[in-house]
Amino acid sequence: MLWQSYLPCKVQTRQWHRDHGYAMNKQVKQLVFKRLAIALVLLSCSASGMADAPVTPQDMALLGEVRDLYQDNCAMCHGYDGIPMLPGTPNFFKGERFDKSDEELLESIAKGKDMMPPWEDQLDEAQHQQLLDYVKGIAGEMVFQDKCESCHGDTVPAMSGNIPKNREEIMAHVGDIELCAGDVEATMSREEITEVVVFLRSLHH
Repeated sequence: MLWQSYLPCKVQTRQWHRDHGYAMNKQVKQLVFKRLAIALVLLSCSASGMADAPVTPQDMALLGEVRDLYQDNCAMCHGYDGIPMLPGTPNFFKGERFDKSDEELLESIAKGKDMMPPWEDQLDEAQHQQLLDYVKGIAGEMVFQDKCESCHGDTVPAMSGNIPKNREEIMAHVGDIELCAGDVEATMSREEITEVVVFLRSLHH
């Protein structure tokens, strides 16, 4: 009879579900647990603050290229350390003109401003941005060379995710910034620590 011929197929189907269904359910559960674990890690990072990426030799090599670009084209007026050599030139070491927007500063580089000639025909837009990022961190680079480079060289571990994300918050922070695992922070002013943080973050732009 038809139902008798169908019975072995039904038994085989049940056996397949017993053999494979458990394995599939186990795989699904494992996938759910993995995704849940990732979500918890991301939530934890969000709550404690995401750590900045470590500085690599490649980052420092690019810094060297941009530094050369600055020294070849800008330092004769703005100074090799951001302290101007030409009277009336903004002092980048003190952060002068950094209250302006990036758009305004990039336009000044491209079109020129006051005594500064336009650079749109000599340097491309990517180089304009690299130079702007560089001068914003130039004070921190000077401090880094003085306080940090002898230990770290061209590799810097990721900074703590608890370090505030902007200059004003770093300056207003109560307690240690925990910039370094060593004791160098005790020898630095809050202004110097702030500049080093800004400099290290500029390397990832």
